[in-house]
Amino acid sequence: MAAPLVRTVEFTSSPQYERTYRLDEQIRVVVRFTDPVTVTGTPQIGLTIGAQTRQAAYDASRSADAHQDLGAAEGAILVFTYTIQETDADADGISIAANALALNGGTINRASDTTIAASLGHDAVGTDATRKVNGRLRLPPDLSPLRDHNVPSRDGTFRLGEEMLFVVYSSVPVTVTGRPRLELLFGEGSRWGEPPSDTQVERMIRYAEYDAARSQPDRLIFSYTVQAGDYDEDGITARNGPIRLNGGSIVERDHPTNHADLSNPAVGGLQLSCGRWGPDSCKVDGGGTNPGGGSNPEPGLRVSHVAFTGRPASEETYRLGEQIRVAVTFSDAVTVTGTPQLGLTIGAATRQATYDATRSKGSLLVLTYTVQATDVDPDGISITADALTLNGGTIGRASDTTTAAALSHAALATDATRKVDGSTDVVEHGDSREQATLLTLTARTTGEVGETDGDEGFQGNVGTARSAEAAGAVEPAGDTDYFRVEVPGAGRLTVETTGTTDTGGVLQGATGQALAEDDDGGTGSNFRVERQVQAGTYYVAVTGGESEQGIGLYTLSVRFTPVGGGTTVGDVVPPAGSGTPPAGSTPPDGGAVGDGAERHSAPIRLNTETTGRLDRTGEVDYFRVEVEEAGTVTVEATGAAAPVVYFGARDEPLLHQSAAQSA
Repeated sequence: MAAPLVRTVEFTSSPQYERTYRLDEQIRVVVRFTDPVTVTGTPQIGLTIGAQTRQAAYDASRSADAHQDLGAAEGAILVFTYTIQETDADADGISIAANALALNGGTINRASDTTIAASLGHDAVGTDATRKVNGRLRLPPDLSPLRDHNVPSRDGTFRLGEEMLFVVYSSVPVTVTGRPRLELLFGEGSRWGEPPSDTQVERMIRYAEYDAARSQPDRLIFSYTVQAGDYDEDGITARNGPIRLNGGSIVERDHPTNHADLSNPAVGGLQLSCGRWGPDSCKVDGGGTNPGGGSNPEPGLRVSHVAFTGRPASEETYRLGEQIRVAVTFSDAVTVTGTPQLGLTIGAATRQATYDATRSKGSLLVLTYTVQATDVDPDGISITADALTLNGGTIGRASDTTTAAALSHAALATDATRKVDGSTDVVEHGDSREQATLLTLTARTTGEVGETDGDEGFQGNVGTARSAEAAGAVEPAGDTDYFRVEVPGAGRLTVETTGTTDTGGVLQGATGQALAEDDDGGTGSNFRVERQVQAGTYYVAVTGGESEQGIGLYTLSVRFTPVGGGTTVGDVVPPAGSGTPPAGSTPPDGGAVGDGAERHSAPIRLNTETTGRLDRTGEVDYFRVEVEEAGTVTVEATGAAAPVVYFGARDEPLLHQSAAQSA
């Protein structure tokens, strides 16, 4: 019976930050044998870290379950771990020399016959630049996703003057300075994952501020007191990451130069649960009174809330043709006849916003006014008290139209973020593929042979890198701007926006099929899409994101780099000597999906196709699919290159050539 052989040696962990292992982080190495083995003692494998050799020790507990994670026979995989020390440093990346596996006084024998010792010889693992080491750096304090909060004193509703408390836990004791804060979302449909609609009350953003008196070093308390005008009838969302420092700081108590990590991706928003009132039952009504200070608001059909909804497209100023919208929320669902109006104070004039039946529903009335050329207000618009009028119509309770609504409401003060200048126009682009704005790609100098400056369209060498820019505005909410791009040949197309507006984008083929899409993948809240393309016509659709900043100006940039000009999105070029992943292994860039793979992956939607190109030996293309419910996902690839498919869930190793996998 033959001795078990070492089949592969590979790293299976990745650094948490900037491709560099820090103090107390753990490096994990997997050694895969051809046959199951039995281990005694603590075998080791030498890691080359800078000029030093550090010994990663056999980890029995991790090894026991590794075969399940990596799809191997039980006992055929051994896991070794090493914890970074303060003196460890490697600016180029760690490696493993050939034949670095040693028994260290223990044994590694064949499981079916322990008299047969395993052969320990193995190939080297080359320097990996994605796994540098700096033991002088510390892992930043990790702030947990928001989990705990208080509940209203009664009825599942936080009322005027009530305090809302939120708890965030830190992995280590921290020191907090200033007034960091958490974002809260009030308003109809106030869930971060939901797309906005024309019938929603403006999503009011409020801030719960850090409460130093009640906080502890590893338990941070944030508080918010309900103000007049706060309103939410379908459940509050606390946006639990990132925390806004607001000019303050959060640092490790014992190492004050080590700032907390505020980019915890476990966001999505916490929908507050208020006990017996249901999972989404934490509501807000700032029109009521403090439960400890008086009775409920007077019963009857009344105005609960008046607010502007939507934002100017640019520079906090409504321009000619833009629409000003106001949301009026009643205490119960209403039925409307005629065209009620609401007076807007624009400069020295009063303009009437008119009831918009298409945008209104239930207890919500939306009234709109379109800016005219003579409208001007350099200070910001406002609404006087009791500016809502019937204008010959009616507003009654939907369940009993004989009950008329009381129209009294509070004033809205001058809003400096909503100025008016009717003398200027908004930048507009086509709202369909047929009306798309043509972007002409022009040559740009990149230092490559055959590239020139100037506006040459597609004249000359198709190997020239080209780019184009256009300014645009998302207005109103739900607006989509379309752009058309003619690509001269095969290469990489990069499309992104810049600016303060929260944008989303979709790259479409000539017939409108979605090829790639993104939201917040670029700088700030901008989208960014990269795609390997062939010559032809492509469209870009730009929309507003889901936050309050989803309306406003943006700059769209399109860049085309011909084949040979760089690595495409989704591509990961393995380190020298790493080769193609063997069956059941992790990918050459260093681990499970969720590590290096996810950083490079291109998103694709379920039940769609996408094309790719393998330009070099050992190249790996990564794609990311979001699966929302249990079922079977089928993945296949076709083409002359005879591609091999790996498939797996986030934070799990990729499986080899999966035709179908349960999800």
